[in-house]
Amino acid sequence: MGAMLSALWGLKEDEKRMVLVPPLFEREHVDVTRFMHPPLGKEGPGLQGKSFIRLFEDYLSPGFSSKVLLSSKQDRRSTFISDFRSSHGVGGLGDLNGKATFRFQPCPLEDPYTFGEISVSAKTSDSCLRGNWKYRNVFVSVNQPINGIGSSSAHPQIGLTMAFPHFTSGVFLPPSLGLGLPTCYVITGSPKLKGILQYGRENQSLSFGFLFAPAQGLETGIEVRDMKELRLSVFQRMIVSRRVKNPFEKDAVVGITNVVDAGVL
Repeated sequence: MGAMLSALWGLKEDEKRMVLVPPLFEREHVDVTRFMHPPLGKEGPGLQGKSFIRLFEDYLSPGFSSKVLLSSKQDRRSTFISDFRSSHGVGGLGDLNGKATFRFQPCPLEDPYTFGEISVSAKTSDSCLRGNWKYRNVFVSVNQPINGIGSSSAHPQIGLTMAFPHFTSGVFLPPSLGLGLPTCYVITGSPKLKGILQYGRENQSLSFGFLFAPAQGLETGIEVRDMKELRLSVFQRMIVSRRVKNPFEKDAVVGITNVVDAGVL
């Protein structure tokens, strides 16, 4: 049977058949800043994570957005990131806002969560120095604005997070408690069901949410932020491998993998 399939596809007996996989799965995308913000805060990804945010903000955004990461294969410790966004699309870039970030990771492969970076806004010239340090299951983050103190989100902040397979807890507070009470959160549950409870120091209110994942690639969530904003969401990632014959590929390539993300918010 194997010899018959090899003859049909034009393969040799000792040539292995391959299925093409998109770059999304060839490279591991690690969100190194996930423990630097409260999950239900302004910059937090929520319980759904980065995949859900990219679907609505990057892919379905009515404006223009571009993000470029540059890093050397010989030395991956240094990374340059440029991020540009505009709400009026390519034809009207009057409100184009960009940010450039230089990130240094001492051990990017063994410990990607330990890093330091400096960011500069191209429009307002605001700059910020951030860093994160990981030791076993403990993450310590520091956010120190260099200028732009007048903005509401430019206050210094120190964070401490403890992450375990079924329990995660974090505290974020300014160096001086006179600026406000600390923000704290607790996440607990299993891969199929998670719950979060968070107290925010800015609005002095509670937020909570639940995430239910009955099957691989399917997630449904409910979030109540600041006890006044309700979010219901559904996210599904469908991965289908199908057999194709592409004349532009090698004879050993007999299939391709298609990825479809769908969400409702």
